[in-house]
Amino acid sequence: MSGLMKSMQSSACFGALIILMTFGLPHEGFGAVLYEQKFTNTSGANVAVNSVGWNSYFGSNAAQWSSNTTVTRITTGASNPNTDPAGVLAYVSGEAAGTPSVAAFTGTFSSINIANSTITWTMGNSATSVAVQLLVQVGGSWYVSNTPFSNSTAYTGTTFPAASTASVLQTLTFSTAASQWSTFTLTPYTTMGVGTTLTNPLPSSSITGIGFYISNAANQVARLDSLTITAVPEPSTAILACAGLGLLLLRKRGGRLS
Repeated sequence: MSGLMKSMQSSACFGALIILMTFGLPHEGFGAVLYEQKFTNTSGANVAVNSVGWNSYFGSNAAQWSSNTTVTRITTGASNPNTDPAGVLAYVSGEAAGTPSVAAFTGTFSSINIANSTITWTMGNSATSVAVQLLVQVGGSWYVSNTPFSNSTAYTGTTFPAASTASVLQTLTFSTAASQWSTFTLTPYTTMGVGTTLTNPLPSSSITGIGFYISNAANQVARLDSLTITAVPEPSTAILACAGLGLLLLRKRGGRLS
């Protein structure tokens, strides 16, 4: 292949990638959003988490306060990224006497296959000790990520929306690997807690629920926002797509492989 053709092919491939990243491929393309929850609240007053179809629980006995607007709620605060509508999911431990240091928020939906995806959210807790772990529901059972997420800086309701999104963004690359997950018991009004690390992978990459488990939050505030599951294609898919679009662009330019 001549140097000119190589140069044209490289340019075409680069252009193809830009097109793919900009417009995406159907369903599992570059940057396709599989699920998104922005916890929107533009009412001017705190609202319950069940206003967006989610549930909330706190304490080892999984007391359910999904309709509460004091301890578990969607606040009226500005979001992060603040281009989103107002509203932040919050666990405000200490608002009620004897509020425990653990809580969970969950949302359920029709099955979504999240293989080859990343899960992101923004978080601005009032103390660096507050830990958040991701929950997923697979086959009717809940599992909790073995990776705990925390902020390196403490945030208030004012400094969280003012922070750069990059500084409060949390990311988990989804995998069914056993080492990434532990069992999680969530029986409303009875039991809630982390179990043992799995010995076998998750039974499926199709989930019917997602959420957060919050710990070490006694007399603290956990703030969560802009939960998104984004598909990321396998490298082979990206290469084939790039090659195909690259050849198409070459043909349109009148290029010829030699």
